[in-house]
Amino acid sequence: MPLVVVCGHPCSGKSAAAAALASLLAAAGARAEVVDEPSLHLSRNDAYGSVVGEKNARAALKSEAERRVGREGAVLLDSLNAIKARAFGGGGGGGANPLFPSPPRAAKQRLAR
Repeated sequence: MPLVVVCGHPCSGKSAAAAALASLLAAAGARAEVVDEPSLHLSRNDAYGSVVGEKNARAALKSEAERRVGREGAVLLDSLNAIKARAFGGGGGGGANPLFPSPPRAAKQRLAR
């Protein structure tokens, strides 16, 4: 089962992108499972309110994604930022999104030119 990590800044459209991709895959007859805080019954405000809460939330997300990889379909891992991408061996240094290396504001400014 492929693993797709959707990460980025808060309110940048990660959950909408993960849901849209899951819908597209389902329409094509493929199975897709979204792993995010709500699917694990975690409140984002509580999970990221402290260092310990964040560490535990990230561990739970990673563990659940690893459990689901290998099943039939795709796993879409959706969470707050790029730390998870690095934990899974992806790129992205300094909090940058490995798929879109520029912060959203910089990207919008370039597109406006």
